[in-house]
Amino acid sequence: MCSSDLVVEGLELPLYPRQAKALTRMQAIEAGKVHFSEEERSEIVLPGIGWCLQARASKKSPLRGGVLGDAIGSGKTVVTIALILAGASNARANRNVENGRSSATLIVVPPSLVNQWDDERKKFTKDVLKCIVIRSTADLKKYTVNDVCKADVVIVPAGIIEEDRKSTRLNSSHANI
Repeated sequence: MCSSDLVVEGLELPLYPRQAKALTRMQAIEAGKVHFSEEERSEIVLPGIGWCLQARASKKSPLRGGVLGDAIGSGKTVVTIALILAGASNARANRNVENGRSSATLIVVPPSLVNQWDDERKKFTKDVLKCIVIRSTADLKKYTVNDVCKADVVIVPAGIIEEDRKSTRLNSSHANI
């Protein structure tokens, strides 16, 4: 299948070919199908005989994670939403609400982009992805561990990490964290 023919179930609007290509690559990375070569080289001159000893060791390792960097307006948000949506059923199967294990994707954005990110999620997926938006530590107190475990996406502003640490705990009425 050509990446430009890629269809993500539940995505309301089609991806442009360059977005589909980025999504295909991101899915391959997440599936562990993309490897990179690690290589180390060493060279030493053996004293007295003038020989040069060269050594090389290499191995292929799966690539983990990545950065989606592109121009403003090129569709980074929709590609990320499509990636989350494409993996939502597997993520839901791997969460364990009883044990407090979430499979939600954490989206950390500048405070000015929190609402925009959630609006884009709604535009491209309607309400297929269950989302929690936490704008401050006060909002964090409104949610239980159970709520977070059942979410597909949690959107937070980057500054929330720096807010008052005393008030950063979830309502633990369902589980302790």
